[in-house]
Amino acid sequence: MRYIQPSPILCAVFAVFASYASAAPAPLILNEIHQTGGQGKPLDLRVEEVSRDAKTSTVEIRFVSGASVPSSMFIMHAIYDIARARGDRYFVKLSEHVGDAGKRTMLIGFSREKVVDVGSYYDTAHIQNLDGKLEQLDTDMFDLVFKKQELPKDK
Repeated sequence: MRYIQPSPILCAVFAVFASYASAAPAPLILNEIHQTGGQGKPLDLRVEEVSRDAKTSTVEIRFVSGASVPSSMFIMHAIYDIARARGDRYFVKLSEHVGDAGKRTMLIGFSREKVVDVGSYYDTAHIQNLDGKLEQLDTDMFDLVFKKQELPKDK
């Protein structure tokens, strides 16, 4: 009986493909808050990533109540969480649509590197309700606010 010894290159290629096949994609993100009481306006908000492809995520926002600043920060935190789950550093709001009962749907673009030509990278010619600004934001700007910080240990 004759044995064939596999080449090291073939083994390396197989190992790379096996690692990609076993790496499960991160689950879609859902952040919601139902905060009542306290001194301010109750905050009742749900931000759900409903779909994801290679460059974008569709995010649905259900707003019941809340002051503008806490609501905006909650939405931004959810988008930050989506970027981190995707392994991306930059994001941009490509479009927004307000539907029935005030439900908002946003198309958010993501990338690992800063994109020079946002319109070309995301093929914005085919996007309805295209946002006029298309400003990329860096998740590193929000780390101080959103990233879980370790408290210093007492000595």
